[in-house]
Amino acid sequence: MSSQAAPPREAFRVATDSQKELFLVASDGRPDSDSAFQLASLLAGSSGTVRGVAVVDRINLAPESQIVFSEEIEIHQRNELRERVAAQMQRTLGRAGECELYEGDPARLIAQTAVRSGAAMILAGIGRHDITARILGTETVLRIMRLSQVPVMAITRDMRHLPRRIVAAIDFSEPSLRALRLAVSLAAPGATISLAHVGPRDSMLFDWDKTYKRNILQALHALQEQLQLPAGMVFNAVLLQGDAATELLAHARSLDADLIATGSHGHSFVARLIIGSVATRLVRGSTCSVLSVPRAPNRRPVDPATSNGRALIPAHWSALLDDISKHNAGRLATLEEDSEGIGAQVQENALPFMGASYDPYDGQVQLMFAASDSSRNHLTRNVSGVSSIEVLQDSLGRDVALRIGHVGGQTMLSFRSGAS
Repeated sequence: MSSQAAPPREAFRVATDSQKELFLVASDGRPDSDSAFQLASLLAGSSGTVRGVAVVDRINLAPESQIVFSEEIEIHQRNELRERVAAQMQRTLGRAGECELYEGDPARLIAQTAVRSGAAMILAGIGRHDITARILGTETVLRIMRLSQVPVMAITRDMRHLPRRIVAAIDFSEPSLRALRLAVSLAAPGATISLAHVGPRDSMLFDWDKTYKRNILQALHALQEQLQLPAGMVFNAVLLQGDAATELLAHARSLDADLIATGSHGHSFVARLIIGSVATRLVRGSTCSVLSVPRAPNRRPVDPATSNGRALIPAHWSALLDDISKHNAGRLATLEEDSEGIGAQVQENALPFMGASYDPYDGQVQLMFAASDSSRNHLTRNVSGVSSIEVLQDSLGRDVALRIGHVGGQTMLSFRSGAS
């Protein structure tokens, strides 16, 4: 495995679990998951561990079948599954391996096992994209992604090597940045990684070429500068436009990509049902493997003395926004709302930024802009239910973008390059 990239600066203090050495492979012993064991072995190297986990599914049996399971039949099923996975591990790893066996809901038990065992990642065969997959393949992987607190990689049958061509879907949320960093650490030496951001569908609402495109590309390049890349690795910043899943799948196909890396957003009840639709459609429609990375389950507070004032615990958000206001007042900015249900939409474009403040009593951020005309009117946008505030800077320490995470999505404020 290639050497891991060092974490970005504290501007996006996103912790990954890639330091852990256990790779958990979800399998039913069939050929669809052979590649998952082989790739897990490559990722683990000589110091890591590969462990299988198999579940006798008691959830998806149709009630109308009226099958009555005797203890003898259940023992036979368990033994058959255990022998099938053991033969698979011998076939793919060239050695006997450890496998945990359970009965019940496969997705839930696999997700729970990963947390309990401290696994770095769950790997599973992506299965088939036909109707059979609704029970046996793709849909089970999707349910694991919905429930998992650790990264999940759905692997195609021909993925027998470290990824060489990767599409990293970047929306500047914490999960997407974790996905990028993990993808870098998993990539083959000399890999090419495409940082892809999908802009809103309707370009008629704003000046796509002159403002939005420039601001987002600048933010992508700033993110690239923050990563200390292994020698020989190539990064490309790509701005797409339209439906996120459709554009990402088309871009991956055009590159003949091995892997799409994306963040999954939250573990709320609604998220478990629809998983933000983008990740679901990527898994269902992709011809390559898909890596889904959740939000960090327990984000540790950042020491303000080492954070450079860029991303702090809530008690420091007011001071952070005061600092941003002081250094960026008058800069032209684009305001974009990105919600799970609707997607990205530009709300304001090329307006002079006047300042930002945080009210800790109602958990609300207020963004203020000057009117685009010559009047002295001001425009105010309120962001409620704030859960995170993060700032992206370029290599010169200039603020490029402000990301405000909140219930249901995020608000992105990108600054136009030029004098403050």
